Amino acid sequence: MEEIKINVYAFAELKPEAQKTAIEHYRENQDIHLDFYDDDAQEQIKAAGFIEQHGDGKPEFNYSLGYCQGDGASFTVKSLSLRAFCKAHRLSNKYHRLLSAEDRSEASAKISRESHHYYHERSARAWVSVGYYVGTALTEIQKEADALEEEIEAARLELCRKLTRQGYDEIESQQADAYIKDEIEANDYRFLESGERCFYV
Repeated sequence: MEEIKINVYAFAELKPEAQKTAIEHYRENQDIHLDFYDDDAQEQIKAAGFIEQHGDGKPEFNYSLGYCQGDGASFTVKSLSLRAFCKAHRLSNKYHRLLSAEDRSEASAKISRESHHYYHERSARAWVSVGYYVGTALTEIQKEADALEEEIEAARLELCRKLTRQGYDEIESQQADAYIKDEIEANDYRFLESGERCFYV
């Protein structure tokens, strides 16, 4: 049996070029953790008034942040509470007739997926529907429904773009040299002189 001895180093003991190599190799195999981003996004969606009328009130949030075409963040709501949205945006007086119709189950809203291949902001869309009206009454309530649908869609798009930016910011933060250095030192990894990780210590 042949015994081979090698020198291993803590990150701080490496030369600058070797430290750079260690950081680059770590980044190439890095697992990005977005649990906090996911939870925070749900809180922002809720705060913006996008709440399910039934169940736990939690919309479905999806994202793909791989720097590819079609990437982004969006969410769907099976049965959107118009009253919750209007309250969050101070629109209750403006759409009081439509909200009364919702209370009587004569108006409903949803945010549904338009594309099942992507998660960018345009992959979903807001809809507001009314029923049980005829003549002039239908015309007036439909005008409110159409106007509120536009406001919901505009707010949805703005929030989706914000969440997409925040997702990429979080990824870039975790891929920054300083963050990776902290992770390496916290885990007390060991390296060869070249900066290659040594897994046998």
